[in-house]
Amino acid sequence: MRLAALIALAAALCTAAPAKGGFVAEVWGNRPLCHHKGTFRVDGKVAQFDLSALPKDTTIHRAVLRGIQRRGDYRTTIELYPLAPDQDEAPAGAKMLALRPPWFNSFDATEAVRTCVAKGEGALRLHMKVAPNWRPEETTLELAYDGAAKDPTPKVSGLRAVHHDGQTFLTWKEHEDILADCDAVTLENMEKKLLPLRGKQEVVYRIYASDQAITPATLGRATLIAEVPFVLSMYYLDSVRTIEHPNKERGEGGTPFVGGARARRDPVPPYVIAKGEEPLPRGSGLYVRTIAKPGKTYYAVVAALNGREAVARDGLSAANSLQEPVAEAPAPPIPVLQSSQHAKSEERGNPGWSVSTYNYWLEFPYANVPRQLAVATREFRGLSAGTKGELCVNLGFYGSQPAFVSRERGGGAVTLCPPWDQDDSILQGRHECLETLRSYDQGVVHPWGQRRTLALVEWAKREFPVDPLHVTLVGQFALWGLRHGDVFATVTSDAYGNFNKGREAQKHGPTWGPYPQGSKDWLGIDQWDYMNVCKWVRENRTVELPYLVLRPTSASHVGDIGPWAWPELYRALHDTKRAFTARHGGVWSGAPLAGTIMPARIRRDQSLPAFANCSLDGMPGDGDMSNNGGVGADSDVIADLNGWLLWDTETIVDEPDRWEMTVYLYAGDPKQGRQGAPADTCTVDLTPRRCQRFAAKPGQRFQWSNTPPEGGQAAAGQAIADRWGLVTLERLVITKGMHRVRVWRSAE
Repeated sequence: MRLAALIALAAALCTAAPAKGGFVAEVWGNRPLCHHKGTFRVDGKVAQFDLSALPKDTTIHRAVLRGIQRRGDYRTTIELYPLAPDQDEAPAGAKMLALRPPWFNSFDATEAVRTCVAKGEGALRLHMKVAPNWRPEETTLELAYDGAAKDPTPKVSGLRAVHHDGQTFLTWKEHEDILADCDAVTLENMEKKLLPLRGKQEVVYRIYASDQAITPATLGRATLIAEVPFVLSMYYLDSVRTIEHPNKERGEGGTPFVGGARARRDPVPPYVIAKGEEPLPRGSGLYVRTIAKPGKTYYAVVAALNGREAVARDGLSAANSLQEPVAEAPAPPIPVLQSSQHAKSEERGNPGWSVSTYNYWLEFPYANVPRQLAVATREFRGLSAGTKGELCVNLGFYGSQPAFVSRERGGGAVTLCPPWDQDDSILQGRHECLETLRSYDQGVVHPWGQRRTLALVEWAKREFPVDPLHVTLVGQFALWGLRHGDVFATVTSDAYGNFNKGREAQKHGPTWGPYPQGSKDWLGIDQWDYMNVCKWVRENRTVELPYLVLRPTSASHVGDIGPWAWPELYRALHDTKRAFTARHGGVWSGAPLAGTIMPARIRRDQSLPAFANCSLDGMPGDGDMSNNGGVGADSDVIADLNGWLLWDTETIVDEPDRWEMTVYLYAGDPKQGRQGAPADTCTVDLTPRRCQRFAAKPGQRFQWSNTPPEGGQAAAGQAIADRWGLVTLERLVITKGMHRVRVWRSAE
C-alpha cells in the first residue's frame, strides 16, 4: 500500500459512522488529521468536546486526552477536571484526570467520557485549571468504543512472542515494507521514506495485553500497553556512528530519529532479540515489555492510522493475536547481544579481545519511562580455562559511548561499559517526573544509572569468567560506588566529593527537584543532602568502603566540581581512617602510583591498610589551583596522598586476634618507565580496615611490631582501639624493602 493509497484510505475512514459490530478508535478535535474535526472549542479555561456523534448506549473502552506535549518546568502539578454541564470550574474535592502510565504523557479521561455519554450530555467539558504549555490547537480526545469497523485498518501478520530474563519480546510483520526498494537501510533512506508521511499519515502499532484470548469482542477489555512507531522499532538506531565534525557532503549530520550528529549513510542494523537468534528481517515490528508479576498473557497488535483503529468481527486471528498465552516471570532484564568482533593487539603473544555491543531494554526501576540504551563489553581472549579474572566496570565520561570506552579504555580480564548518563545527571540520580507530564510533587529522585550498573554487574558475573570478589569500578563520576563495598573491591574516580557544590552540580539542579530546593529521593532523603558524600563518609565510619583511588581528569574544571571541592573529601577519608590514595593536580595529571598498581591485585574478601599522615604526602591545600601552585598558592602543583605505599595482597593474615600485612614503598620499575618513591623511607600511620575476621572492641589493647627486611631490628609498640573499634599504629617507619607489620591482642 503506497502513500497515495494510505491517504485515500484515511480520508474514507474519517466519514465512517459508529455502530455496533466491532472495535473502533477515533480522534475528536480540530487538528487536520482528526476523524471528528470541528468538535473542540475553548472558553477561557473550559475545554469542550462535542460527543453528539456517539449514541447514548455506546460502550466506551478508552478515552485519552492529549494537548500538552512537554514541560519546561516541573514545579506545578497539572490539574485537569471533568465538569458537569452547569459548572465552569471544578468544585472543591473534585478528582482530576490521572496521567496514563508508563509514559505519563497523556491523560486518562475514560470515566469522565463514560459518565458524559451515559447521561446523554452530548459534550465532555473540562476545567483546564493548571495546564502549563497547553496548546488548544493541538488538543485531541481519542475514544475507543464498540462500533462498526467500516473500512478496517491494515493488519499485521506473523505475530510471535519470545520471553526470557524477565522480558517479553513481541515481533510481527508490518502491514507494509516501505523500505523494500532501498538497497540499504540507512538513516538517510529512512528520512526519504518516512518524513514525507508526517502531517499526512501517522502510522503506529498498538500493543494490547490481556489474561484472556484477545478477539474483536474482548479487545475493548484488553489493556493498551504501548504504541510502536512504523518502521523504526526494529532498528538499532543508536549503533550508527556519531560524528564529532559532520560533513554534509558525506551525508553526516543530525536526524530526527536519534540524537547527535550521525553517519547517516551507514547501514542501520536490525535488532537481535535473543542470544543466538538472527537479526529481525526487514519489515518487522518490535516491542519489548518488562514483566512486573508472574502470569500468562495474551497479546495482540493493531495498526492505527492517524489514531484510528477499526477491527471488524474477523479482524483478529492467529496472525495478529496470540492464540496461546505467554508464560511470564519477572527477573532483572539483561542486555541482548547485537554484535561481536575481534580486536587485535599489537603486543606479541597477546591474542587480543572480543569486543561486543548489546542493547538494553529498560523500564522502572531502571528507567523512569521505557527506553533502550547501549551496553558494551571487552573480553580477553587469552584467559586460560577455569581462570576467573578481574571485572572492570568502566562508567566512561561526559559524552562517551560504551562501545568506544570498551574498545579504547578497557581493563581487567573483562571490561563492562554500562550506558552513560542519558537519563541520570552525572550519575547522581534524576527525578522520575522528567520527560513526562508529572510534577516534582508526583515522584522522587531515583539513581537510575547506579541501579542499571549494579544489575549489569550481576549479569556479567554469570555471563563471563570473572571473579565476583574482584570487581573494580572506574569512571569520571564513580564516587557513588563507595556506598557499595559489598560489590566493588576498588573504586577509581574523580575526587569531587560533594556534588551539592560547584557550578556543574548547580547546572543539573533542576533534574533533582525544584532548584535550589531539591526533592526527596527514593530513600526519603533530600537529594542535595544525599549527594554530600563527605557527610555520608563521616556519618558511617564503621561501614567498610572499597579501596578508593582519586585522580584528576579532563573534567576537573576549577570552580565547577573540580579541585576546589576535593580537599574536603580527602579530610573526610583521612579522619575516618579509610583506605585510599589520591592525586591532587591539574587536568590529566594522572593517577597516583598506588592507584595504577593496586586495583589489579585487590579482592573484596581481603583486608585493606588505611594509611594516614604519610611524610611523603603533598599539600593539596584548599583546592585553589588557579595559578598552578605558583606564588601565593597554598598547594603543590601535584600533591599525592598515600601515593607510594603498596602492600602484598597474597600474605595477609586476618584472624580474630591477629592481623599481619607486608607493606613497602614503591622502588620503581625501569622496564615500565616508572620512578620509585621520592625518598627511601617514610613514616605513616596504619589502620587495618575491611577486616574479615580481625575485630576489636573499643578500649581493647593491642601490641604491634614492624619488622624491616633482611633481619633488621623490629620496632614495637602498643595501640588502643578507638570508640569505633579501629586500631591505629602510629608513625610506622616504612622503606622500599618489605616490612612485615603485625598486630595482636594484648594478654589481659
